[in-house]
Amino acid sequence: MLMDILTEENVIKIVTEIIAFLIGTLIIKWYAGRKGWDKSFGKAAIVNLFWVIIDLVLVFVFPNLLLNLILNILIGAIVVSKVYNKDFGESIIFVIIVYIIIFVLVLLVALIVGFIIGLIWIALVS
Repeated sequence: MLMDILTEENVIKIVTEIIAFLIGTLIIKWYAGRKGWDKSFGKAAIVNLFWVIIDLVLVFVFPNLLLNLILNILIGAIVVSKVYNKDFGESIIFVIIVYIIIFVLVLLVALIVGFIIGLIWIALVS
C-alpha cells in the first residue's frame, strides 16, 4: 500500500516542494533584507506559506497557467504589502523579482532531485 503511494514521481514532487518552500523562504528573506525591509525568517516564511497555499488552490480552481501566474503575483503582492507594510506598487515589483528567482532555482533543483531520486529508484528496483 505504501509503495503504491510512494511512487518515484510522488517522491520527487514531495521532496521538490519541501526544497522549493525552503528556497523560496530564503530568497524572500534575502531580497527583503537587500531592499532594507525586515529580513526575519518568520515574515519570509509567512509570505511563502501564503504563496504555496494560494498556488495550490489556484491550480485546482483555474487550470490556466497564465491566469494562475497573474493571480499569484497579484495576491502575492497583497500579502507582501500587508506583511511588510509596503505599498502595492513596491510589493508587486518585489513579488515579480522574487517569483522569477524562485522559479529558476526551483526548476534547477527539481531537475537535480529528479535525477538523484531516479538513480536511487533504479538502484532499489534493480
